[in-house]
Amino acid sequence: MIKKGTPPADSASDHYSLIWLPPNHAEPHTITMSIAAWRWIRLGLLLLILLAMIILVTWGVSLRRAIQYDSLAAENEKLKSSLRTVEKLRAQMEDLLILDQQIRRAIGGAPALNEEDRAILKDRFRKKQMERELTTTVDVLDLTAIPRVLPVNGMISRGFQKDPFAGNYGHRAVDIAVPEGTPILASASGTVLFSGWTYRYGKMMIIGHRTGYFTMYAHCQVLFFETGDVVNQGEPIALSGNTGLSSAPHLHFEVWKNEQILDPFKVLVHYQKK
Repeated sequence: MIKKGTPPADSASDHYSLIWLPPNHAEPHTITMSIAAWRWIRLGLLLLILLAMIILVTWGVSLRRAIQYDSLAAENEKLKSSLRTVEKLRAQMEDLLILDQQIRRAIGGAPALNEEDRAILKDRFRKKQMERELTTTVDVLDLTAIPRVLPVNGMISRGFQKDPFAGNYGHRAVDIAVPEGTPILASASGTVLFSGWTYRYGKMMIIGHRTGYFTMYAHCQVLFFETGDVVNQGEPIALSGNTGLSSAPHLHFEVWKNEQILDPFKVLVHYQKK
């Protein structure tokens, strides 16, 4: 206990005595302390308590900010992921709209979009292709995704002819005369985008390739793959025939890129030299 008493003989001020009474009733211990010293001790204790409170408050605020930062960072990452997903879906939708136009052209159907919409989509499609060529070197280097294999060996019954007075129309393919039942090889690896019957081309198949090319095989007798299947370059995909509006057995072979119809033999010769 602390007891205020008279100062010792050598002290000129009041003092406090701290008396310790042991539990075994032994001789008590006394510590004498001046009032000034006791005040300094109390001030020191108050400062320590105040410092401890400041540290606790600061730590609490920092912890709260850290939790909020982690929460905001997680939410921001979710938003970025959502934006990437939306952008990917938007790009896929644009690709599908472009592909719709290409397939409609191939099967002789009327365009579903007006000229202004088609011009906008064409511009976006070309920009995406340029971005892919700049950022995705694997597609440029992967020659299996580029038309390099001649689908069949035979006589050219009709060559490519782009009519300057009919836009991309005219004879936009090469016709290769071969007997019915001749195996048709995939000119490049890719995904089957259409496999079925059309009035004009009979049994036909359209394959999309990662390099932006599309190849079309028409007047087939038998189709080996369905829409959505993946095919490899040089793999048999169909048998030649005489279906649709065809006057004799042959393969109608088309090559497109970036919605432009190309001379198949120029594409084949260009990449076969590499």
